[in-house]
Amino acid sequence: MKKIALTLFVFTLVLSSCKYEEGPGISLISKRDRISNEWSVINYKIDGNDNDSALKSFKSGDSLEMLLTISRSGYFSTNPQYTRAFSKANNNKLHSYDPNLIELYSHLKNNYFAQNALVNSGRWAFHQKHNNVHFGNNGNSDLSEARNTDVLKCEIIQLKNKEMKFSFVALDGKKHLITFEAWNYETPRQRAKNN
Repeated sequence: MKKIALTLFVFTLVLSSCKYEEGPGISLISKRDRISNEWSVINYKIDGNDNDSALKSFKSGDSLEMLLTISRSGYFSTNPQYTRAFSKANNNKLHSYDPNLIELYSHLKNNYFAQNALVNSGRWAFHQKHNNVHFGNNGNSDLSEARNTDVLKCEIIQLKNKEMKFSFVALDGKKHLITFEAWNYETPRQRAKNN
């Protein structure tokens, strides 16, 4: 009887799971737990071509980068942080005031993704059966409403515990593809369990 119940559970999980273009096909970690993390931008493509200037707009030299923090509770923010390499080379230094911070924020002003959703903080929500994620400012009470013009609507291409990819079409009609790497390699529930 236990084997039948387990088989039915796995079969139900497979049928109900949302498969993203680049995976994962099946995951025992919920989508909300996978997306909830601090994310570093590691690749940026526009119309299928690597765009170094868009990628560099999330960084200031080799020391500072802007992290996208997504919480389980439906809020997101952007936070400056020392890069892993810089922090490791400086005895795991934590971020404090840095003169490069002004340069980092000026770089973000030229980035479409940051201009439309990620300048400071706001709300996020899944949409269309977890195939899309919407980012908007705190004033939007319902991000699923299509009439909200200040909501950045991204298609989720990949949503793994350590990597995710979003795609969106900018106002100029160009397709943007952003690849993120997880800053923390544990889900929020794993972190809570370990503390």
